[in-house]
Amino acid sequence: MANLTLTDARNLMLKGRPWTLRLEFQGMNPSNQSGVSSRFWLATGRAQHEPVEVHYGTVGGKPTILVKDWSYVEKRAPEKEAKGYTYADTPFVRVQPSTIVGAAPQPVSPKRAPTPVVSSLPGPWARIVAVQKQADGTWWGLDNNGRRVLQMTKDGARNLVAGHQHITVVGL
Repeated sequence: MANLTLTDARNLMLKGRPWTLRLEFQGMNPSNQSGVSSRFWLATGRAQHEPVEVHYGTVGGKPTILVKDWSYVEKRAPEKEAKGYTYADTPFVRVQPSTIVGAAPQPVSPKRAPTPVVSSLPGPWARIVAVQKQADGTWWGLDNNGRRVLQMTKDGARNLVAGHQHITVVGL
């Protein structure tokens, strides 16, 4: 178990080493029916230009998992500290393989085949040529072969398409 701070995680990330940091909040919450909260926010990743998994939710409950980048962690960790979250011991949490490459690829049948483009995006984002909404409401970035590369939020998919004209939306 380790109790990494944002600075510790940054130093490991810059060396290309895996890292996990966890912040927890336990205290009064008047907006909660019981009047108390027990929540956590965890981020885990590896090298600088690789995706970061962010897990958050109620301690002991099923977490919500987002795929973000390092800049998101640098912004959110201080915000959590300001809200009363404190660093907590946690074992290293491996980034799920599906975060980097989808575990169960699904074929894509776009109206036209995406044209390969040299991308200025870092890491797995560089392989994305299309985004697709799944039946369960999740969004995936897809490569030239229609394989899932990266799961993202609806806003993340929207921003990616808006900022990069070579990326198309398929299957809607």
